Amino acid sequence: MSLNNSVDIYLESEQEQIQTLNKYIHDIHQQLVDYEESLTPECSNDDNDSENNIPKIMDLLNEVADINEAAKILRPINLQLDDLQSGLTDCLKSLQQTIDLLKLERDIKILTERNEGMSSEED
Repeated sequence: MSLNNSVDIYLESEQEQIQTLNKYIHDIHQQLVDYEESLTPECSNDDNDSENNIPKIMDLLNEVADINEAAKILRPINLQLDDLQSGLTDCLKSLQQTIDLLKLERDIKILTERNEGMSSEED
């Protein structure tokens, strides 16, 4: 039974790592969303005074330029995150297959032991 326990411990450890990686990806994605939202300019329609409109327009243009620069910075980061997520997804699929195989091996061993036990009882 020690093999079964060690396989179970290994499986639990791998599943915890999967959950940790998924949480890490979610946290990074949420930080990017929050950052992008913080760059969105706010527009006020309260003041229609033409003297105040020019500075407001200039401020908005500066914010748009800042957003454009931030977007240039964020694009490669998003691509890297997409690549990372794709790689992690492939890794998780492979890991799940390994876990499934280990479970099958454990089940086969248990059934084999039971079968051998029943065979020896019949003899």
